[in-house]
Amino acid sequence: MVTAFLGIRFYNHLTMSLALPLADDALDALDKALGLDWYGYAMWFAGFELWHNLIRLPYSHTTKSVAVIFVLLVFFGGREKAVEFGTLLFLGALIAVSVAAFFPAEAAMVRYMDAKILSIYGTNTGVYHMDALTALRGSAPVTLDFSDLPGLATFPSFHTITGLLIVYACRGAAIPLALACLWTGAMLLGTPIYGGHYFVDIFAGAAVAAALIAASRYRRRQLRGSAFAYQEPGRAVPGYDARHSA
Repeated sequence: MVTAFLGIRFYNHLTMSLALPLADDALDALDKALGLDWYGYAMWFAGFELWHNLIRLPYSHTTKSVAVIFVLLVFFGGREKAVEFGTLLFLGALIAVSVAAFFPAEAAMVRYMDAKILSIYGTNTGVYHMDALTALRGSAPVTLDFSDLPGLATFPSFHTITGLLIVYACRGAAIPLALACLWTGAMLLGTPIYGGHYFVDIFAGAAVAAALIAASRYRRRQLRGSAFAYQEPGRAVPGYDARHSA
């Protein structure tokens, strides 16, 4: 699983080296067409300074939260749910990186950063990816360090995809589901700031997650239907566990 996601990250950096035209103007225009003001949100968010560290936590620890959820699913949620979570996460990453290749962007934080934003959020918030992106889009040779490959997909937001898949993975268990909703909710609040994302990035990420979940549930129903159609009377369906069929 780790190797697969390193491959996705390498693919992400490889596609960014294509140096297609930046999509920031289009993404920002979509936000404005929807009546969404990124700078206004940043100023509103600044008013909750005591909550900043708490909201930053889930965004900056997304990879660790994925690992925790996967291990918990393996030991307590059933192998079927663990495999489904890992598969959907991988497909989500592949889709996000593939789509983002055609919409490279510096991100909203870079676009709107000014002295006021800097004084509130610091110099690295939401712009941690810029050195890598600038180098990849330049003409000089680039050496990739697999221990330090920041995510470069802006549209759609992979953090959004991940957060919603975590919530989906925790379905059927009230306390884990409630905690997952709180974790993901906090992460989504911080995504425009700490990820520097436009709002449409988040909406697109949510659409990808919803499509993946719908496709997975459809496939599960099809498999269950096929299994029952060929089941002999009095025999259990191989590999089917009703506890994890939701």
